[in-house]
This record gives sequence, C-alpha cells and structure tokens, in this order.
Amino acid sequence: MDATATPTHRIIAARCLAALAFALAASCASAEDYSQTNVQFAYAPTDPNDFIMGTGTGYGSRATLRFEHFGTYALGDNYVLFDAYRGNDLGQGTSNRQNYFLWNSHLSLSKVTGTSLSYGPIQDVLAMVRVEDGSYSHYRAVSAGLSVYWDLPFTKGSMLETSVLARKKWYAVGTEDVQGTRALIRLFFLVPFRVAGMNATFSGPVYFSPLIGGGWDIYLEPEVFVNFGPKDAFAVGLRLEHHTVTGNNVLNTGGDKSRTTPNLVFRWTW
Repeated sequence: MDATATPTHRIIAARCLAALAFALAASCASAEDYSQTNVQFAYAPTDPNDFIMGTGTGYGSRATLRFEHFGTYALGDNYVLFDAYRGNDLGQGTSNRQNYFLWNSHLSLSKVTGTSLSYGPIQDVLAMVRVEDGSYSHYRAVSAGLSVYWDLPFTKGSMLETSVLARKKWYAVGTEDVQGTRALIRLFFLVPFRVAGMNATFSGPVYFSPLIGGGWDIYLEPEVFVNFGPKDAFAVGLRLEHHTVTGNNVLNTGGDKSRTTPNLVFRWTW
C-alpha cells in the first residue's frame, strides 16, 4: 500500500479487501447447488447530493464497480453484494471514494422442517439474516426476520420476495454516534422477458424503514438489463436509484428530501 495513504483510505481499502474475500469465498463454495456471479461497471452522468448513504457527488458524475454473487445450498441461499464508488466530493465532500457491503442469507423453513410451506402463490417461507457495512458515517447494520418467496403471474421465472425484519443500525452524525433498532420492510422482484429476440430482466429491491426521530427512509433501485453474447454472459442496462426521506429527524433536519440517480450499466456474468 502507498505509504502516503491516509488512515481513512487504509480503513476503506481494508474493508474492500475483506468484503471481496468474503464474496470470493462464497462464490467458490463447493457446497452450493447453484451459483451465479457477476461484475458490473455503472456510470451516472449526474448524481445529486446523498443525504444518508454518502454516495452522491453534488451533481457531478460517479462510477460504481459492483460485485454480486448468488448461490443456493441444501437449506437456503446466500446473496453477496459489494459496491465501490468513485466520484468527486462523495458523501457531501468527505471523500472521493466510498464503499458498501451487503450479505443476505435465507434459511428455508420448508427444508429445515421437512414440511412444504408452499400454498397458492407462496413458494416458501424463510428465516433471513442481513448484514451491511458502509464506509460513509461508519455505517453498520444487522437485520433478522422472515421472508416469503412468491410466484408472480407473469413470465416463467417471475418472482417476488417480501421481508419483514428488525434492523439494528450504528452510524455517526458529525461527532455523535447514533444507534437504534427499527423495522425494515423489504421487497425484491424479478420479471424475465424478451425484447427483439433477446433475453431481458426487470428487477430490483425496494426498502421502507421508519427513522429514529420520526419519518420514513424509502429507497428503491429498479433496473432493466438486456442480455447478449454466448450464454447471455454480457448485458447492458439502466439502473435507477431513488431515495426519499420524510419527516424531521437526526439525519434530516430540513424537511422532506429525495434524490434520483440514473446509471448506465455493463454487466459480465459467469
């Protein structure tokens, strides 16, 4: 490592290495029945200030390198995401680099109990654990609760996941350390389709969470990808990040705020 690197940059680099090591270990796990891994490069031509997550550049451009892995095993599945952001004045001028790590793990209650919990459109009921780590404001979060997998009446493979979790968060606001436990309502949808003879997908997460001090934190990240190349290994798409915060609270003292950031994305999957 460069001897001139600041302690903050060393911490960020260490987190990056730890997150990538975790993700690579998951992608190489021989116990997985099915796995899919991808690397993405996303470019946002203009990115408003981000008042919570620290990824906004104040209407400058931003680049994101994303690593994703999903794998199933005998009793459930795991999902790992790591984002590395680069742009001028990220986090309202605190840095030119930020990062975010996420791990979602599901344990199928049908498989654990040996009793099918599918009924109508319900595929399964699962116990869920979610771990987050972000460089901005020293953000940490651990969540636990229940998820339900649903069939959607669209194309083959369409699905919806709904989760109700209790999330414990730790973060810094200025010199103040803040922590608290609140509900997290999470949705994830996936709808495959075809366009011009090519396979495509419409998918994304949606999050609703009450904030400490009042109001709501609402975040959604819908994306559309069109696949091409051998075995659909490559894809191009559009990702839209939308974030809204309501009420007056420790993170948001100036009334309701929102931001929308479009990203052009190239993805390689193996």
